[in-house]
Amino acid sequence: MNPNSTEQYGKQVLAESDVWVTKYGGTRAAELASNADAIEDRRIEGKKQILAISAIRSSDEDHTHLTHPIVQERVQEKTGKDEKGFNTTSHLILIADLINSGDLDEARVVLERIRSFTKEIVNAQIKVDDKITDEDNAMTQLSTVIDQELDTAFAQITEDNSDRVISVGEDRLIAEDNGYYSITGLGENLARVIYVKYLQLRNQNATELKENDMSQEIFGDEPKEQSYDSLERDEMLDKVTSAMRSQISEVLDDNDVLVSGGYWSGVGSERGYTELTAALIAAACKQSGARIACLIEKDYPIMSADPRTIENTRIIERIKYKLALEIFGNQTSGADSQAIHAPALDVLAQNKVDIVVFNPDEPESGATLIQDFDEEGITGSEMIATRKIPDALLIESSKMIVPGFLQEIGTWFNNRNISVVLPPSSQATMSLTFANGGPNADQVAEFEAFLKERYGDEHITLESIPGQTLVYCLGHDIKNSDARLRAELALHSIGVTPNMDMKGYQQRVMIYSVDNDDADKTAVAFHKFCIENKDTPVEHLLSA
Repeated sequence: MNPNSTEQYGKQVLAESDVWVTKYGGTRAAELASNADAIEDRRIEGKKQILAISAIRSSDEDHTHLTHPIVQERVQEKTGKDEKGFNTTSHLILIADLINSGDLDEARVVLERIRSFTKEIVNAQIKVDDKITDEDNAMTQLSTVIDQELDTAFAQITEDNSDRVISVGEDRLIAEDNGYYSITGLGENLARVIYVKYLQLRNQNATELKENDMSQEIFGDEPKEQSYDSLERDEMLDKVTSAMRSQISEVLDDNDVLVSGGYWSGVGSERGYTELTAALIAAACKQSGARIACLIEKDYPIMSADPRTIENTRIIERIKYKLALEIFGNQTSGADSQAIHAPALDVLAQNKVDIVVFNPDEPESGATLIQDFDEEGITGSEMIATRKIPDALLIESSKMIVPGFLQEIGTWFNNRNISVVLPPSSQATMSLTFANGGPNADQVAEFEAFLKERYGDEHITLESIPGQTLVYCLGHDIKNSDARLRAELALHSIGVTPNMDMKGYQQRVMIYSVDNDDADKTAVAFHKFCIENKDTPVEHLLSA
């Protein structure tokens, strides 16, 4: 395919794929009727489908009355806002906490709120679904599978389990004779059985994809969350993928739709685990030899900038995995910042699964395809994004040439669960920014004291640079383009001097740190000079 073509690459991949893997998450998981319509349309197109379903939730204020007061308090404390609707996972975490504290009666009350909410959602979907003619029978059958799943959870709320709840990352487990029962995983497992039964009521050929007694093998005798870069995590994901692949090979030929809950043992310990589950399913299916497309359904494809704040944005029709990892791994903020969960993207990239990002309700708006391809001839910036950061720290020291200096800095912050990003910018200057929340004032003072004690007052200067935003120019071949010159012209045109800029050895990103007040106009200027006028010769921009 010609890299300069306007052909819809994503649509072509969708047309050529045999199996589509899709995640239904958030409030989308509650839309059973419209999702079943879409699933049926895709079946008619000849597509096999595998779904990963999150716990069902709703933002409709009609369900707010079922939200437990403690959940409301927790949300208010965390976000400063009252949450509308009902969040199943938040209530499951509360159940785990109540069991652990011995308040079993209140734990059962919370479980019954989940039961009432779930049945309200399902009943409302049945009523708006014109493909279901016998509403009473449908609700009876769905109530049965809901009750079976929740009654299993009810049996876990016992005196014996008080003080036995194990927290593993996002997961809450209770030890059983032959493994572990996940309280939080109940939400996704409940969604799975509901979807399978609902699709069957719609006369669709659907069955379950689920783990079978894997929890003991995954967690062992002492369940713990595995670090992202550990060999143990890789081995765990390999076990899960192997189990998925075995099941898929057994049931896919005889079924049009496989439904998995977003929870699998080990995977459910991480944030964004339903998307990671979908990625592992796609990898397992790809390893079986089928032609796979992983669908990421969003309001719009990946754009050249956030269209809510910048005019004249463009669809990015095709990007490579490495660029996608730059965009989503850095958690840059913008219209696409949460399009793909970074650990899920990593799995898809490793297994060379084609990813298509698009709006299923507006397919005419285009799509973004993420895959490996020959990028020859594609140069310069293709996307502008921003991310606010905590105060940056500027270290100046002659001791940077000492072996181990950078490692000591990284270890100091790592021991405080603060992720440092960006390498030294020179032999004597290091600019530190932070990925997951930076040090507070006391920690900065403690860090400065550590540096001076370790290397001496006369060798260290630490300066805090407050109120910073990182502005990114991302593309496939930044190094061999005039993107750097265009960015400098853009900054000159608005009179902004960055506090830091970095290009480095790789060819996909330039990063500028500017004051928060300058961030928006910097992003607009970069988009204008580097993307909108990408085909305008630089000398014309100079004379403009």
